[in-house]
Amino acid sequence: MKRTRLIALAIIIGSFITNELAAQELKLDSKSDKGFYIRAGAGYALGIGKTSGAPNELMPSYNQHSIDHTVHTTKFGSVTENTTDKSDKRTNAAFSLAEGLNGRLDVGYMFSKYFGVELGFSYFNGNNNEVVNSTDYKSIKTTITSKSTNSITNTKSKETKYSMKRTAFAITPAIKLVLPISNHISVYSRLGVYLPFKNDMEYQINSHEYTYYNSTTSNIKNGSNNNVYKKEKFESYFNAGYDASLGLNYNFNNHFGIFGEINMIAISYEVKKSTITNWTTTTDGKETDKMTGLKTNEIVTEYNKSYDINSTSSSDSPKQDVSFSLPSSSIGINIGIVFKF
Repeated sequence: MKRTRLIALAIIIGSFITNELAAQELKLDSKSDKGFYIRAGAGYALGIGKTSGAPNELMPSYNQHSIDHTVHTTKFGSVTENTTDKSDKRTNAAFSLAEGLNGRLDVGYMFSKYFGVELGFSYFNGNNNEVVNSTDYKSIKTTITSKSTNSITNTKSKETKYSMKRTAFAITPAIKLVLPISNHISVYSRLGVYLPFKNDMEYQINSHEYTYYNSTTSNIKNGSNNNVYKKEKFESYFNAGYDASLGLNYNFNNHFGIFGEINMIAISYEVKKSTITNWTTTTDGKETDKMTGLKTNEIVTEYNKSYDINSTSSSDSPKQDVSFSLPSSSIGINIGIVFKF
């Protein structure tokens, strides 16, 4: 009798839990078919399709490291090169302007549990794309033959770093298709356009040159440090692109859920204008502002889709050049939260 009572109690409790879950499922399903929602998320993107520079050689095309062992002999003011041992290694420095962090905020409306529309606002903060060219001169010896005991060894090195960093704000209207798997889980796809209303790139050149002189006889040591720093801001032509996602949504209740998606953006960065914002040189600790006295055509360049190389312009107007495009397409992963109304 006691065992029968326990079985009956278990059946009653089980039935109660099942009914409650069914009610919750029904409640969730009946109120989540349509309406407004807001999504907020962030993620990381990788560049699709890379380049190795621009046609006008403004952008570097390879990483380079050179080692030069050269011996010179000086006699009566003339220099004769006796031997040269030089190693020059170059590596393709392909880069993309689309790799980095992104965040987005989307406002949407579901007409049914299968179809809706979205208006998104996205922000992209790109990584620094760095290209390095360096040269090391080792054991460059100058021997004065009239005083063979006086030998001077010069050590010289030079390194130039180029870096490119893109930031962008865009509007992304899209349509959304949803495939419910259960009352809590659904698979969705989004297809829309990517409309950047602000799409800038910061380009920096940082060069360091070091020279060291050592006289082996008079014990005189001397050297110099030279640095060049240049910052340039690039603006892009307006180019519309495509924005598509495939994702998974999980609803905890009628008002709150989470999502994870694979997102792809297809767009190109076509250079429209560049402006030098900072240009300094430093020699042995003394800094000089190279911007002082520069004319407009030495600071600002306008890049045209079509350009006549024989055309001329005054020094008070921007320099003219032909435009070029850089890859900005990406594929990435986004995760975030969803609030339904």
